[in-house]
Amino acid sequence: MREATPNTEKTVNLTIDGIPASVPAGTSILEAARGVGVVIPTLCDREDLPKRAVCRLCVVECDGGGRLKAACATEVWEGVAVATATPELRRVRKSIVEMLLADHPRDCFVCPRNLNCELQRLAFELGAREFPSYGKELPPAPAVEAGTIARDPAKCVKCARCVAVCREGQKTGALSASFRSASFQVGPPYGDALQDGACVFCGRCASVCPVGAITASDRTDALEAALDRTDAVPSAVFADEVLSGVEASRALPPGSLTPLKLSTFLKLRGFRKVYPRALFSAAAAIFKAETLVKRLKDGSALPFISFCSESSRRFLEIHFPDLLFLVGPSGDPGRLFSLSAKKLLPDGEKILAASFSPSLSKKRDALKDEGGPLDFALSVGELTNLVARSGADLGKLAESPYDPFPLSAPSGAEKDPILLEAAGAIRLLDARGESGRILEEGGKLGERVPLEAAIGGRKTNMLLVFGLGAAHDLFTEFRGKPLPWSYLRVVNCPGGCVEGGGQDPTLVGKRLARGRNVLKTPDPRLAIPPLPHEAAAWDLFRAFKERGGVFSS
Repeated sequence: MREATPNTEKTVNLTIDGIPASVPAGTSILEAARGVGVVIPTLCDREDLPKRAVCRLCVVECDGGGRLKAACATEVWEGVAVATATPELRRVRKSIVEMLLADHPRDCFVCPRNLNCELQRLAFELGAREFPSYGKELPPAPAVEAGTIARDPAKCVKCARCVAVCREGQKTGALSASFRSASFQVGPPYGDALQDGACVFCGRCASVCPVGAITASDRTDALEAALDRTDAVPSAVFADEVLSGVEASRALPPGSLTPLKLSTFLKLRGFRKVYPRALFSAAAAIFKAETLVKRLKDGSALPFISFCSESSRRFLEIHFPDLLFLVGPSGDPGRLFSLSAKKLLPDGEKILAASFSPSLSKKRDALKDEGGPLDFALSVGELTNLVARSGADLGKLAESPYDPFPLSAPSGAEKDPILLEAAGAIRLLDARGESGRILEEGGKLGERVPLEAAIGGRKTNMLLVFGLGAAHDLFTEFRGKPLPWSYLRVVNCPGGCVEGGGQDPTLVGKRLARGRNVLKTPDPRLAIPPLPHEAAAWDLFRAFKERGGVFSS
């Protein structure tokens, strides 16, 4: 593996297909080619992953020599003349793709990555039209592991992107590469099931897979069947972060799909009620604030560590078990929506609760055998499937308001100002993790975002950490030392929830219309704004507790 470390103090001059280029020393040929608009095909390379030089599609010729070099793993040197599209290179690349296709299933029409597959695109671009099939039959449908991730090893092109992002990006070690040459394969160590190993179901592997070998599970058919039931009250909430994915999949201009237009679509499609997720986000923050304030008062179990999903606590169980006692509830709004609707609403026993979000790990959280209360935890992919099957023109839909969440008996209890102070700070930090990674001064992307809050007159330091890999580095840095924060929020994905594992894979790593590119670095001493829907959220919090509701996750 080669990691290019460009030296901006030294410039190298070269030509790429006759185009002159000047780049910093240490730049790879692949990166230099991109800089002058020359596209070199590749399967294993991504700008946000370590360079492994596995697929060999990016081979180039240098200085007219016959030996081919992998552009992703070869640094430029002074005066080199690079050729990227000679007849020999086209033949080699076409042969590589044909060999991949010869060992690949032929079920493209029913594959979840159909028309959105990098191997499909490369086959078209390189003219790979004829290849032997060796009499292979269509494989059985891939097994869905833990109701969350579908793995189809028959479709694997052995690029090892999933291994790179799992082991070196997220540092979870749930996937590995085994054997060599024709026997090379990737998957969980020792052939175990994902749920029996170190997987926390963050979904980053599905985000980087170029084909349909690793995808999010798809429950669109089950959802449509549920929406047709007459004995249920289908009800939904959705994270605003799903809007960018739907816009991109339907070729809509960025920002044209508003939350209230999506509310209209869901009601047209069969959901009787669509509630504002911000209400449950605010109420969930109060539940977490209750835990934080209690710990601040007795001075124990600090910092309060909160992951963005319950399944992510497995990360600490495996890598930092000594910190498990610090973990508190994730406070997922979708789970609180389902619990409170079924407990507090008059027709609660008929509620069919669905939550749409970009997070793949929420699917595992929703499983009944994991104690999940949701009937459906759905990804952006399932939402876009629902849109595609309906034929709706989302851009032309009118806006319709959310439904109010009618408590049968609001508590009317006097608000606790300290609890609301803490909830406001928690919600502010959590919301930044949902919306996307924060831009630091100078345009650098930050993995740690601090926040200072005064809770009950006491200075309280909080920290937001983007990505499990960054969390691993943080906990390793402070191993054996006290963590200097009162509240520590860990978001699974390096780009925040807006780039979660349930998002369209072609969008992950890009600056989405709603996301990190519209946010600025917060002043860590920023005044804490009031909670959204504060009065209703407080009533929901009190009523839920008074009815004996338990929201520990």
